[in-house]
Amino acid sequence: MTGNNDFDRLQTKGDPLEVLICREFDELSLVLLPYSRVWSRHIFTRRIKDGSEVIPEWMPFAGCHYTALVRLHHALIAKREIIAICKKAEESGKHDATEEDYFSLLSVHAACTSFWDNLGASIDNFVHAQEEAKTVLALKKEKRQEIPVCPKCGAKPELKEKFAARTLSQAKNPKLYYAFERRHQFIHSILVPHRIDGGMIVFNLRHYDDAATDWSKDVQVWQNIDSQVNEDWGNVLKEFGDTWAGFDSWIKAEDKDCPIVRTRESAPGATTESSESFGSFQVNTQNSSFSIPPSGSQ
Repeated sequence: MTGNNDFDRLQTKGDPLEVLICREFDELSLVLLPYSRVWSRHIFTRRIKDGSEVIPEWMPFAGCHYTALVRLHHALIAKREIIAICKKAEESGKHDATEEDYFSLLSVHAACTSFWDNLGASIDNFVHAQEEAKTVLALKKEKRQEIPVCPKCGAKPELKEKFAARTLSQAKNPKLYYAFERRHQFIHSILVPHRIDGGMIVFNLRHYDDAATDWSKDVQVWQNIDSQVNEDWGNVLKEFGDTWAGFDSWIKAEDKDCPIVRTRESAPGATTESSESFGSFQVNTQNSSFSIPPSGSQ
């Protein structure tokens, strides 16, 4: 236990994936702390049934908020893979390129794509979560007008941007904007070339100047890919944590009807939480089959 009530609640009452991700506190604390505050007050208190769902109107928000954390953890795993590939290449020293070297380049390309894709997806889902929170809280003030359905297929029209993170402001969120630009680049644009130079896996930093990769760049600034990924990760995580904390302050002020979290600490004599929980659940790393689906998902 850390002594932080919200985080301690998350690592004991969260779902199986949240409990495992809490073990990465040293690396993810900048986001885990504001995440746990939002989760504890606005999601945990609204859990129903076996704890895998929240009340219906809050499900879209809970799902996006939860997915943002899981995708961030995916990005962390990809970052570690990049570092491991680069370290192995560096340890091999200078030599003529071999088939194994080219396989390392293929592997680091795949890991970089996974890193930026998941980091961008985490940001995208976080922005979606903000929008879902605004929607559900606005509906408490004003009755929802029924959205007409298509007379042919019965589907409701799409009302939201496909990629919420495209609404990010480069001025207000430069690091998050940069990360989402890299996601667009690594998924939709041509390859950012990597090469091995003296045992180091390097790339031209100028290829990050635009979301569309330009192979004809005249200026070349060679940078170690592992060093750049570490630097970018630190910068993005810092701004992400600050932004999440800002959202926590906003939703705490706006969600005036949220249930009260009753704990032994806040309510002397209380012996139970005020919402459904996973009870005595403990993560067993020997068995990856969980009977309870993740929070906010089915």
